[in-house]
Amino acid sequence: PDQRAIGLAVADLLGSQAGNRPVMVGLDDRQWLDQATAAVLAFGLRRMRLRRLPIAVLLTVRDPEPGQAKAGGDDGDALLDGLEPEKVMRLALPPLPFGAVHRLVKERLGVTLPRPALARIHEAAQGNPYYILELARALGEDAPATGDRFVRLPGSLEAALLERIQREKDDVLRVLEAASAMRAPTPDRLAAALPDLDVSSHLAVAREAGLIEAGHDRITFSHPLLASAVYGSISPEQRRGLHARLIESAADPVERARHRAAATEGPDADVASTLDEAAERELSRGAPAAGGELLELALSRTPLASATTAAERGLRAAEAYLTAGWLDRARPLLERLLASPVPEIIGARAECALASMARSVTEALDLVRRAAARPEITADLRAYLLSQEAAVLFSAGDVSEAIAVGRGAVSALAEAPTAGSARGVATATTIAAIETWTGQVTSGLLEGAIEAARRGGMFLPYLDNPVLVLALRRMYVDDLDVARGLMRDVLEEARALGDDGSVGGCSFHLAELEVRAGDLAAADLAANDALELAEGTGVDVQRGAPLFTAALADAWLGRADRARARAEEGVRVARDGGDWVMETQNRAVLGILDLSLGRQEAARDVLRDLPRDLLRRGVREPSVFPVWPNAIEALARTGDLDEARALLEQFTALADEFGCPWALATATRCAGLVAAADGQLDEAEGLLRGALPMHDLQGNPLERARTLLALGTLLRRVKRRREARAVLAEAEDTFSAAAADLWRRRVQKEAARIAGRQPAGATLSATELQVARLVAAGHTNREVAAALFVTERTVEANLSRIYQKLKLRSRTELARHLARSPNLS
Repeated sequence: PDQRAIGLAVADLLGSQAGNRPVMVGLDDRQWLDQATAAVLAFGLRRMRLRRLPIAVLLTVRDPEPGQAKAGGDDGDALLDGLEPEKVMRLALPPLPFGAVHRLVKERLGVTLPRPALARIHEAAQGNPYYILELARALGEDAPATGDRFVRLPGSLEAALLERIQREKDDVLRVLEAASAMRAPTPDRLAAALPDLDVSSHLAVAREAGLIEAGHDRITFSHPLLASAVYGSISPEQRRGLHARLIESAADPVERARHRAAATEGPDADVASTLDEAAERELSRGAPAAGGELLELALSRTPLASATTAAERGLRAAEAYLTAGWLDRARPLLERLLASPVPEIIGARAECALASMARSVTEALDLVRRAAARPEITADLRAYLLSQEAAVLFSAGDVSEAIAVGRGAVSALAEAPTAGSARGVATATTIAAIETWTGQVTSGLLEGAIEAARRGGMFLPYLDNPVLVLALRRMYVDDLDVARGLMRDVLEEARALGDDGSVGGCSFHLAELEVRAGDLAAADLAANDALELAEGTGVDVQRGAPLFTAALADAWLGRADRARARAEEGVRVARDGGDWVMETQNRAVLGILDLSLGRQEAARDVLRDLPRDLLRRGVREPSVFPVWPNAIEALARTGDLDEARALLEQFTALADEFGCPWALATATRCAGLVAAADGQLDEAEGLLRGALPMHDLQGNPLERARTLLALGTLLRRVKRRREARAVLAEAEDTFSAAAADLWRRRVQKEAARIAGRQPAGATLSATELQVARLVAAGHTNREVAAALFVTERTVEANLSRIYQKLKLRSRTELARHLARSPNLS
């Protein structure tokens, strides 16, 4: 059939759909759409416009390089001439970020590849998910980890690409070979490297053949894997000669160093030194993986006679890989170092680095103790090693010993002449973190570390960073906005420096903070970012922390099965690795999940021993491990009142001692729950109502809603039905706005138990009435949220319900309605 007949058929298909309901036409990968298909779609879309039918277009295009033309044309694209601009949406698809590659390969192929192999595959595929999967399936761990940045292609794909390439003349192939060996080939650089060739005309031939694309003075291969195919076809001898010719035309010292390394064989002190300098440039610009690779290349070119220099380069390469999260590259380097004679200070640093990626707490403790016991190490390094020993002891649950060793580290640091160095700041910060978690704070220790880091312009990783520890302290006293700002500052700097370990750690703590703030969507995003990075390390015990926050977000969001699976996995990996801290936190998630499901006995069995275990080990700060109120509630609801009262007495004392708004508010709620369970209903009501303004100071709407649920339940018991409905409606509003589905269902179930006639649809809850009055007075949603200490989403949810109940459509109508009927509660 001719094109017009197909166009009419497409138009008829679109019209039959759009005649009944709005229709969206989705076009994936617009840049690959052929002209014939585009023509018949354009024909159909124009006819839809003429018939005034409701139809829109959503299309995706591959995100182009800066300066290149937009794929698929601009707004004048003939395909879309038939539609109004507001009915067209383009989504530019960037390359898949590297952080998602591990999850993609694991979920689709069921394999876990080393991080360097994934990095090579990601680079070769230029972030294209389809090519990433194809290469991962074909190559697996055989993707090169260092040096050569190209992957070896699967046989069938390589043959197909080579057949396409080898159709070209020898001189065209020489130009393509040079381009494949360059980081950023341009016509001028290729001409400088190949002065005997007419590069411009050969590039035109390659472009006509569809092998390359040229734009904005940059040459790119048209297929993400063509560069690898071209480079892989060059013999080793020819490759060395090619790189030798490219040295002078290199764009920067780093590429020049790579060409020098590829042009030589065997040890060469000058080449090694050049690579070392290039590595420092990469590290300083926030590319630790690239810096580690260059240092490892430098190590391979270092003469045997320079044993100490080789050891230093090997250690620095491993430390760079650690920063980048490439633990599977760092570990063998460190193990080889320690298997040979090295200076004591290098050996101690290598053992400390190995401890940070240990597979268990026992292994980590052995390594840091062995490092600290080495003779002839500096005083500040010895103090730092003691601080790391204290941190490991805390993870193992030996809190008293951790504090004692930490105090020794502070004393050793005071005697070190370089106490204000980066290592000195890290030592003080680590001890300050442990003190924060236990509640035994040394005045001025963290403040001094912050000032020293500021003076020195230092960025230190994860819990060596005093700003992050300050953020944790602010989070534990519910100064959530300040804590969030500090965490995000550290997170952005870590991202800029390529410090994946710190990015994962900051994301983990940010997820916990957002749960405390009631922003479950933000918590979910941060928790999964942290979990993806931990999954990529290949060290099981490191998954315990992000599994905790991911499970916590899932539990609040109502994903019960996934929350339980993640928390149970978190308990397993933490227990196997001897990590008491994360075993406790993951068990706490199982407890709150059971509470939200109404499984009181199961929650009691999981939670009842956790508070006493914390006290027994020396952890007095009540909000670091937020298990107290959940354990007391579970005991009260199962009738274990003597045990509930005993825990409540201890929790109240700790809340008063530390003055944390969360602890004070939840302790008061727990007192109300215990009183209600004991039949003291008037006292219980007073306590529950008294907890509400305390929650306002805390800033967590979800905890406040739990108190409202308890109060609404009590009011139902005493048959104050109208008040119960209003209180429960407010709790439901909050849980609904945060998408806390399990708790919302608990409220609905409780509300359904209220006997008697349901109120008319025009009756507003107390919160709805407050929102309605503020909106009617002319306040914006943001202003209403600030006035009521809730989120804008909570205001929006309330406003939608108000309009629905009152059958109104606008703020103006709401203002008129309230003027006529001001008391709608």
